[in-house]
Amino acid sequence: MKLIGILFILYSFIQLPLIFFGDNYYPKIRRLKEQLSKIDEQNEKLRWQIEEEKKQIINLREDTGAIKNMIRRDFDFIEAEEVVFMVD
Repeated sequence: MKLIGILFILYSFIQLPLIFFGDNYYPKIRRLKEQLSKIDEQNEKLRWQIEEEKKQIINLREDTGAIKNMIRRDFDFIEAEEVVFMVD
């Protein structure tokens, strides 16, 4: 008799979410967990990008050659003594 009471209580706790939230409760939880997982992945990528940007900022502040290289790379600048050959 005690076992039946315990099983009934366990069954009631399992069914409570269904009673209060309907049949879509468990799929909704699964969907929300998937969304949370995707958001966590995006956050991790953004954290990595932020760290890379911080490293680049520190490098640009400390190394004047880094600024020169960035300008040459990003804006296609050349120095006065350099010669550029354009090939089609």
